Amino acid sequence: MLRGSECEGLPYKWEQTLGGITVYIDVPLNTRWKMIDCKFDKKHIVFGIKGHAPIIDADLFDHISPAKCEGMIEDRKLGHLEIIKKKAEWWPQCFIGTGEGTIDTKTIEPPESQISDLAPSTQSLVQKMLFDQRQKALGRPTSDDIKKQQIVEKFMKEHPEMDFSETKIL
Repeated sequence: MLRGSECEGLPYKWEQTLGGITVYIDVPLNTRWKMIDCKFDKKHIVFGIKGHAPIIDADLFDHISPAKCEGMIEDRKLGHLEIIKKKAEWWPQCFIGTGEGTIDTKTIEPPESQISDLAPSTQSLVQKMLFDQRQKALGRPTSDDIKKQQIVEKFMKEHPEMDFSETKIL
């Protein structure tokens, strides 16, 4: 999670992952969600107390997936918006024109992740790649080489009538 801007004077704070933005907005004590007016558009958000001027009415840095976004009130005093980015990338700022400043996205070091964080199909692919990388470093056959060797050995067993004595197996 990368912290976003926490500029003085702004009614919100934000942080991001590659896939989303979390915005925290101070609201009056004892606020409930039914008192909130919140609208997510593909590149714009409106958030505020019904009947009052919006706390946030701003364009986003880039496009989002409005149907996947949601909001809630925590402890009756904090607005909490979960915004899903359309593209997985770091944003230099959340909202345009609010004076929040920007982040240098070129200096971001992505958080370490575990193979278990990946989808099962991706996990097996990454494990295979890591195995092959270790095998190559040790001068041993890769998983593809092992598979080819097994196919050749099976063929040789199925065809004992053939002479393989001078065959070189790569």
